Order: sequence, then C-alpha cells, then structure tokens
Amino acid sequence: MPIQEKINDTIVSYSFTDLGTFGGRTSEVRKISDNGTIVGYDTKNEHSLFAPSYIEKSYAAKWSFSPATPTRTEIIADAGSKITCLNNKGLMTGSSVWSSTGNGKVLQATVWTETQAINLGSLNDNSYRSEATSVNDAGQITGISYLDSKQGSYHAVKWQDGNISDLGTLGGRFSQANSINKYGVIAGWSEDANQGSMHATIWNGDQIIIMHSNYSHSLAKDINDNGVVVGAVSGEHVNPMASVWVDQRETVLSTGDSLWSRANAVNNMEQIVGYVRYANEELQHASLWLNKSSTAIDLNDFIDPAMREAGWVLTDARDINEQGDIVGTALNTLTYQSHAYLLKASNLFSPAPVVTITGVDATAFSSAHLLLQVQ
Repeated sequence: MPIQEKINDTIVSYSFTDLGTFGGRTSEVRKISDNGTIVGYDTKNEHSLFAPSYIEKSYAAKWSFSPATPTRTEIIADAGSKITCLNNKGLMTGSSVWSSTGNGKVLQATVWTETQAINLGSLNDNSYRSEATSVNDAGQITGISYLDSKQGSYHAVKWQDGNISDLGTLGGRFSQANSINKYGVIAGWSEDANQGSMHATIWNGDQIIIMHSNYSHSLAKDINDNGVVVGAVSGEHVNPMASVWVDQRETVLSTGDSLWSRANAVNNMEQIVGYVRYANEELQHASLWLNKSSTAIDLNDFIDPAMREAGWVLTDARDINEQGDIVGTALNTLTYQSHAYLLKASNLFSPAPVVTITGVDATAFSSAHLLLQVQ
C-alpha cells in the first residue's frame, strides 16, 4: 500500500519495492527510465575452487515492470559488468570486462542494445580502462577514459557515431562526465591546474564552463533538459552539501540538522534526489527535495514501519524519472545486505511540462546562463 504524507500542501505518496538480488548480498541501481525500466548491477553466489564455499560476482542487470510480472530481473552481461545509465529508447551504457592486446582483460565502456554488447574503446590505446556514465535519447554517451595503463589519470570523454572525444580538464589531471541532457550539454567535474581543487563543470560543445561556487570544491552529478545542474559543494573544514545550480548560480539545498549531503539527480520538474546524513543518525538517509527552495524529505518515511524494525534503511536515492519514481540503495543494519529499491510515485507530481521551442538549434545553449536561445 502507498504511504502518504502532506508536505507544504503537496500530497507525497510512494509505494516501496525491494528489488532483491540473484542470491548474493548486494544489488545497486543507477538509473530509471521514464517507462520504468531500471538498470544497475546485481550479485549472485558462485562456487570457487579457490574459496572455501562461494564468492559473490556482480552482473549488469535490468529490472522491468508490468502488471503480469511486477519484478522481473535478468542478467544481460558477464561477471564484473555494471550498467550505469539507459535512455528512453532502451540503449544501456556502463562497463564490462573485455579482452585486450597487451593488458589482458580490462574494464571498458560498453553499450548494450537489445541484441548485443559493444565495446566503446578508450583514448590513446583501446586496451586502457574506460567507463560510460550517461546516454541521452540521441545516443550520445559520456564517461571517463584513463590515459595510461597504470590508471594514473583520466579525462571526461564523449562517444558519438563510433568516435571518442577527449573533453579535457581545467588544467589538472582528472575530469569526469556524469550526465548528458537531450541537447548534448554535459555535466561533471574537472580538476584545476593547481591539482588541488575539483570544480563542477559544464561542457557545451567546445566550451568548458565552471559552475559558480562559494566553496573551493564542487562537483556536478546530473543536468536536466532545462540546464539545471545538481551535485555537491565542500571546502576546508566544510563537509559536502547538496547543491543546485540554476543559470550557473549556486544554491545549497536545505537539509535541516545535517552533517553532510549530496544531490544525485534532477528531473525536468526540478525535483531532486540524493542523500542526507543527519546529526542524530548513524547512516545517511535517501532524500527528496520537491524544489530548490524546499527542505529535504527523508524517504524512509515512505517504507512500512515493519521494514524499518527489520533493519532496513534507505541510504541513497540515485535517480528520479519524469513520473517521480525514485530508485536507490537500502541497507539492512542487521544482516548487512544492500538491496536496490524502487519507490513508485502515485498522486505526487503532475506530468512534466513539454517545452516546445521552434527555430532552435539543439546545440545552441547559452554558455552565459544555460538557457536555450531562439535563433
């Protein structure tokens, strides 16, 4: 049964589903599409000649939902693989172990279609490690690629039409692309030339744009189609704090009496999910912000009290789709199992607005304030 709360005249209602595992102790989700398909990884116990009993191995996984089969899970790749993202057309991206020349087997960025897995390769030498983190409905893929076999540094990259592009850094050794919206604008972070600070970063075509921050460290985790960016900021003697950037202007999200927090994802309605570690709690709690001006809502309020008594805590919210459905990770403090979960929204949000702008070049994003420009 859905559990409801009234928060600032908004009826918030969710029903909880434990996505379980294949028999191991861990499953994790990364993304939920607008049609409700969920991707991540799952584990199962396998016999090992070198272990006294069984060992856990992770497998890329997809959860699909329908009235006939409310929780159907399938393994779609080999051991060691993980899916980090999917688009609304069913294209899935992540990483999987591939054979390479010189380096034996290596983890590399992978895209899965309905029928096959494709190795996306990496920069400089296709035997180096790479990982895909995001894909939009146009099939543009982002991620990271290591620059050497020793994995000493890595850069944000984009794959498009079979080609890989180095997105560069702010002068440091590291950068990472975490999200790409439908216009091809990429959000992530980059290290500066002093190699001491990381900054929330937007890549808009050939431009690298730093998100304004009052703190020395920041990172961007997600960007929606309206250019709203979410992530976290921190500084010397300042714990990480969930943040949102609108028109490059930073707002630290309200979390009440907390020790630290982070925003992981934002939908086009500008609802934000992530986590908050409250001062009176031992674990961080999965959280929802209805907008950038609201205070964090503890998503543990939407699971049955019997589950809480059995030891379950929703510790992280990883993604939210346009229907308001949320996926994340729950930890059992008694058994130490970690399970993926789904919070299915009902009577929560109105449908996401459809923005139609004619005469617009899809790449014409304003670098000044990240708004679409009419040509």
